[in-house]
Amino acid sequence: GALGTDMMLPAFPEIVRDLAIAPFNHVQYVIMIYALGQGIGSLFFGSLADRFGRRPVLICAIATYAIMTLICSYSADFEILLALRFFTGFSAAALGVVAISVVRDRYTGDEMAQRLSMIFLIFMIVPIIAPSLGQLVLKLADWRGIFSAIAAISILCITWVVVRLPETLKAEHIIAITPAELKRTSTAVVTHRSAVGYLLAG
Repeated sequence: GALGTDMMLPAFPEIVRDLAIAPFNHVQYVIMIYALGQGIGSLFFGSLADRFGRRPVLICAIATYAIMTLICSYSADFEILLALRFFTGFSAAALGVVAISVVRDRYTGDEMAQRLSMIFLIFMIVPIIAPSLGQLVLKLADWRGIFSAIAAISILCITWVVVRLPETLKAEHIIAITPAELKRTSTAVVTHRSAVGYLLAG
């Protein structure tokens, strides 16, 4: 998910020239629309993963992410690129939501805390190294090569999930997607003091 924003930062001047973006600052919408997609997507993938399982939702989301990112590399129009970036961000939302669910399914207490700490450590490291990876790609290809590289990394992630990740959602924990159930779970979240505290802090 972080690669989808930070890896392309060094390519902004090239994107502006190639797609004739004016004024220059409008290129930042490539990041903003991606973040908007992530925010909206995060509202949906939790419910989908609770109903259909972690593994299929994660595989579908990463596959969509890879396809949208690859199509981005062929964009000849800035508006089309922005539309594709929205759907890329939307699918990227599953990576955070479902990954945390998998950890919570498999671990409790100190073990869960250790795994979550490792995940957040990676979340902090990737934005630091991603621009350098993007700059490295630019030495070998143009800005479109960055999207192709992210798509290739996504395919590796899908392969890892297919080969290594079992379904972690137990049958007794499946939650149907109905208005009544969505209302019940939403109410449980917004009335839970710890959840509200973390939400406000975030």
